[in-house]
Amino acid sequence: SVVKNKQTTNTRKSNIYGSHIFHQSTMYYPMRTVRNEQYRLIHNLNFQAPFYIAGDLVTSPTWKQVLYDSENGLPTKWYIQNLSNYYFREEWELFDIKNDAEQLNNLAYNNQYQDIFNELSKNITSWQSLTNDPWRNCN
Repeated sequence: SVVKNKQTTNTRKSNIYGSHIFHQSTMYYPMRTVRNEQYRLIHNLNFQAPFYIAGDLVTSPTWKQVLYDSENGLPTKWYIQNLSNYYFREEWELFDIKNDAEQLNNLAYNNQYQDIFNELSKNITSWQSLTNDPWRNCN
């Protein structure tokens, strides 16, 4: 969402915010994200639920190959190591997008990145309050 408020000017220069609810009406999976020049933090708000593959993609040759490779213990040649990592995501995902462009290494639970995590998660919370996000109190 775009917020027209003079108080957000400084934040908007250094952060980009994103919101995801669902791909299809039966695939509800709310996420909030913030990104700066180096890091991207994702908050999977309903992380206990599986993240579904969209119905329009499930019959594609690419997805069928991912399924085949995963079922046969072969590398998926996709950003996920296995389907379980795709379907069941951790509550928080922090990626160093400059040094890990494919976003394979989740740093959210790495103590070395605690300050970055805290700063970005605070930014998400502030953004959710500012936009009256219905999921703002789910933490």
